[in-house]
Amino acid sequence: NVRLAVYAIPEQAPVTPEHRLDLCLLHPENGDAITLLGYSLLNDRLAAGDIAQFTLFWQADRTPARRYKVFVHVLDEGNHIVGQRDAEPGGGVRLTDGWAPGEVIVDNYGLPVHPATPPGQYRVELGMYDAETGQRLLAPGDEGQVWLEPLTVERPSSPAPVAALGMHHVAGAEFGELALLGYDAFKLGFDHLPGAPLRPGDVVHVNLYWRAQADPGGDWQVALALVGPDGRDSARIVAEPVAAYPTSRWQAGDVWRGQFNLALPGNAPSGRHWLRVEPIAPAGVTTELFVSEPLDVGQ
Repeated sequence: NVRLAVYAIPEQAPVTPEHRLDLCLLHPENGDAITLLGYSLLNDRLAAGDIAQFTLFWQADRTPARRYKVFVHVLDEGNHIVGQRDAEPGGGVRLTDGWAPGEVIVDNYGLPVHPATPPGQYRVELGMYDAETGQRLLAPGDEGQVWLEPLTVERPSSPAPVAALGMHHVAGAEFGELALLGYDAFKLGFDHLPGAPLRPGDVVHVNLYWRAQADPGGDWQVALALVGPDGRDSARIVAEPVAAYPTSRWQAGDVWRGQFNLALPGNAPSGRHWLRVEPIAPAGVTTELFVSEPLDVGQ
């Protein structure tokens, strides 16, 4: 049993923030107040699969009463996460309930960007939340996060290897110019617990992992549906295989991930459901279908 751990170490850690913010994050109940003095970003342009390196600067006028975790998320246009880091400050060694009043805490984070993330500009949010309850500290305007400068993700030098994608299920389905390598399907927000039970009214998050078998000859679409035990579609959408990155820009060998949300209606029947994937060629012709393994929906 071998586990590989990857670390990103800055060549020279910043000692002062490149971007000054001075934003107070406030616990709405106990009055804990922590100021985000600012941050530095060592690489605002990086290739998919690389690690974005942030240094955050914190300060509290009094020692916080509770332990808080920091979250840093890299998001696409649909608010889907392409990079994430949640941890207590200092890699878990500078716990907030041990901060001295007025002390400046220098806090480093490395966020791996998913290796199948297409080129584009991505938003960055960060904040703090109670490590026990999950309640977020509020920024000015009662916002649960602070927005940083965006990140630019560039095309990697080579496509991501299949082993690096982290797919839950292998598909191995070919549709001419496109191949569906695999997929994930789980309750939204439960990527850490993909077996979490589904119920009517839940949102199913779907990741589809594509490979271009050749240069696509135009813009493909994909129809996604959750098919209930009665054979009817409980939910259905038609979208680009990868949002905001049309297949006309893909190159042969490219490997990209598309993220989607399918909402189960409140009256969805219980029992086994299936994810149906229908790629639609540029001429509007539907190719062969792919049907997933069953998803159990309870009451």
